[in-house]
Amino acid sequence: MRHTFKTFITIIFSALILTSCRQNNYKLFIIFDDVSGLTTESEITASGLKIGTVDKLEIFKNKILATTTIDHNVKIPRHSIFTIESVDLFGKKTIAVNLDSVKTQYYQDNDTIYGQVETNFFSDSISVKNLKPFVDTLANAIRQLGKTHKD
Repeated sequence: MRHTFKTFITIIFSALILTSCRQNNYKLFIIFDDVSGLTTESEITASGLKIGTVDKLEIFKNKILATTTIDHNVKIPRHSIFTIESVDLFGKKTIAVNLDSVKTQYYQDNDTIYGQVETNFFSDSISVKNLKPFVDTLANAIRQLGKTHKD
């Protein structure tokens, strides 16, 4: 009985510590038109440094709502820009925060923000069909180099 009581107290104490640590972080809700490639494992970064994570993605009024957790040590100035960006060639995405230089007001717990989707070379709009001319040109150049070295 005594061992069970000690175990119970240890579990309660551990839960309280974990809960108090989590309460320091804060939630932000970010609304996007499209979140292609973003997952609940995606990171939120500012200047390349991880400042949070995406916890949940759900449909909200014909948009996508990303529920995020931000580190309690990070204050994000209002009017900062939240953009979904590609991290690598395999389609991994992150929410990159471009911090606003005016630091008079900051986002608070449970604020809602409108995010943007970056369009760049690695965006999902690139398809095999769009890459075919490039690959064909590269293959021809390699063949020409091979012919030159044989002669």
